[in-house]
Amino acid sequence: MCAIAAVIIAAVAAGVFAFFKFRTFSEYSVTASLDIGSSSENVSLYEYEDGYILCAGDGLTYFTESRVIWTEPLELTQPIVDVCESYIAVGDMEGSDIYIYSTSGLVSHVTTNYALTDLEVSNNGVTAAATNSGSAGYIEIRDIDGNLLVDAKSVFSSSGYLMDIAISDDATRLAAAYVYTADGALESRVLFYDFSDDSESETAAETEEDNVLAGGFNQYTDTLITNVFYMDGDVVCAVGDNAITFYDFSGTPGIIAESLDLTWEIQSLYATNDRILITASDSASAAGYTGYVYNTSGTQEAVIGFDKLYSNAVPGKNNVILYSTSACSVYSFDGQLRFSCTFENSIDGILSAGRRKLVYISQGDAWFIKLK
Repeated sequence: MCAIAAVIIAAVAAGVFAFFKFRTFSEYSVTASLDIGSSSENVSLYEYEDGYILCAGDGLTYFTESRVIWTEPLELTQPIVDVCESYIAVGDMEGSDIYIYSTSGLVSHVTTNYALTDLEVSNNGVTAAATNSGSAGYIEIRDIDGNLLVDAKSVFSSSGYLMDIAISDDATRLAAAYVYTADGALESRVLFYDFSDDSESETAAETEEDNVLAGGFNQYTDTLITNVFYMDGDVVCAVGDNAITFYDFSGTPGIIAESLDLTWEIQSLYATNDRILITASDSASAAGYTGYVYNTSGTQEAVIGFDKLYSNAVPGKNNVILYSTSACSVYSFDGQLRFSCTFENSIDGILSAGRRKLVYISQGDAWFIKLK
């Protein structure tokens, strides 16, 4: 009897597991809504502490499911935003002002020497800005009071054009992607900088680039590396038009995993501390489009086919959220379509808000919904 009971229990457990694993949802209920009073221009949405940060053309809003905690008016034409633990840094493309926030609101306002092209913040409020003077690119690293700690310069004719930067959580290491010309062809490289106290590098203002190089870099032929991301475990991910590389930058940089000569045409790119999500058009796929999810070891956790062009994609804990205009689809990592819906109003931003829950922004309101 005991053996039979054990078999029955195992079968029931397997059935319950399969039910929840493959369950799909066609409806939803609204569990909460908030008037967050933002515009629908240049909207981006981020997980932050116990809630969310919304950046729009008219400023920032920090909110939870139950209330708006603070709002900060700003005039942003093309916002650049980065979030690291309790700090948020916001700037405007081609501007020179950086605003740093915490859970209590504005903490500091710093100014760069040149026009912003990228912005990163660390968990101690140190900012790293990629800037452009017109003839040279700079990496300006400043403490939370605005003091210039590092000013690494690259001349376009020799070092290349600075495309993107990524700083470690403690602001001691930084990776940068450059594009340059070699024998008439555009190529790329990723350089690694070490500003830690135990490195041999100098960490003062006006530091020459070669003095802070960590001793290694990777060169890409016939590839344009456009994005670099600093992830958990001192992992740096570099993504380009036909390549993806994962580096260990806990010491001297080394390659963890790499895929070159890829045939994807990237449609969207989203990075968290532990995952990279890339959606791409795929002529070899019957679906037409593919989503790739990578973890920090460089392993593909998911390859998901779908038949619509979505302008945005974000990873959840075990799923991928695709959306464009008012249409939204949620796929599990094993490619199962879990939810598909066309909302009545346009979607300005959307994120996972827990098990079977989503939060989305539409026309100045935040909506929390539960799938059913």
